[in-house]
Amino acid sequence: MAEIGNHKILIIDDDVDLVEANKIVLEANSYTVFTAHSGQEGMAKFKKVIPDLVILDVSMERRDEGFYVSQKIRSCPEIGQIPIIMITAIHQSTKFRFSPDTDENYLPVTEMVDKPVNPSTLVQLVDKWLKK
Repeated sequence: MAEIGNHKILIIDDDVDLVEANKIVLEANSYTVFTAHSGQEGMAKFKKVIPDLVILDVSMERRDEGFYVSQKIRSCPEIGQIPIIMITAIHQSTKFRFSPDTDENYLPVTEMVDKPVNPSTLVQLVDKWLKK
């Protein structure tokens, strides 16, 4: 894992404004932030950057794209166990309720947070999972 202040975070979300806002907040807290606006672009950046943590949306090209991306990340040998924070509005748009599964088979994410997320809460979550 990188030194404190050098942690790499990958944000995968199709909401350009939200990505930029979260990027500004995280960079102000000494994180290096990479972004992607689709699942496909996110996986390509994941493999290139090998981040220390991923922030991931559910609904992108498809309503469930983030679920597929999290499965793909978890299937990457040796690097697939990095923390994944899923930030989503899916609970507001459907009656379904999702949360991380303890064995990460059903929903392979570390944490699931409803949008919108307060900037200080986001930083606290990132710090928590990177043990800053």
